[in-house]
Amino acid sequence: MEWHQKEEIILSFIKTIFEEIIAENPTLPIRVGARGGAEISDILEDKFVQKAENKENIFKVGGAPKGQTKNPYDIYFVYEFSSLEQQLVWIDIKATNLFYKDSNPDMGTYKKFIKFFGSGNYFAIYCQLAYLPKGEELQFVQTPQDEIVTVFLLKDIHHSFRIQPNNQIQVNYAAPSEPRSLREFIDLLKSKVQESLERKKKIIEREMKNLDNEFESIKQTVQNTLSR
Repeated sequence: MEWHQKEEIILSFIKTIFEEIIAENPTLPIRVGARGGAEISDILEDKFVQKAENKENIFKVGGAPKGQTKNPYDIYFVYEFSSLEQQLVWIDIKATNLFYKDSNPDMGTYKKFIKFFGSGNYFAIYCQLAYLPKGEELQFVQTPQDEIVTVFLLKDIHHSFRIQPNNQIQVNYAAPSEPRSLREFIDLLKSKVQESLERKKKIIEREMKNLDNEFESIKQTVQNTLSR
């Protein structure tokens, strides 16, 4: 089986389950706030695991440990393509308030994905959902891609993504995915990391240049204070 066929199977599997979940739960009793996205993820993780654990070809499935804020995935499962091939799948849920048109959510640190791919894995996947406040609840609405659920592989992320100073991958929520090979993505990711390091280098050089003046000014202020 070709990799593009495997992609279609996995993406269709994930999309179908999330569409079923949203059809059964068009609203959630969550008041939109700073932690709204995390609460949504917690609920969707549990519902996904419940639906997926009895599906054919699913070898293992689970959600991120509750109460921990730093997890490499929201959901994982192992898909059995054949008795000789099983593939680990990571899902990261990104539920965004559609009111904020220019949202650029963190997509995880690039280093965890280097480790993931370096361990021989392939399926790092994002599941995008959108919602709007509805009184004391939130209501799921179509994503900027005009879908109730938008699912894509990390390797197909829009080329405009950036690596932030904290090593987080960020991309605009409305940016469409762009099919490419995993090798092409690795090259693109490397170039993005290089760009990020260059930005950090310029900031450090600027701060180093201003260091003497900044501290001399402080010393002079202290001297004036002590001379009173």
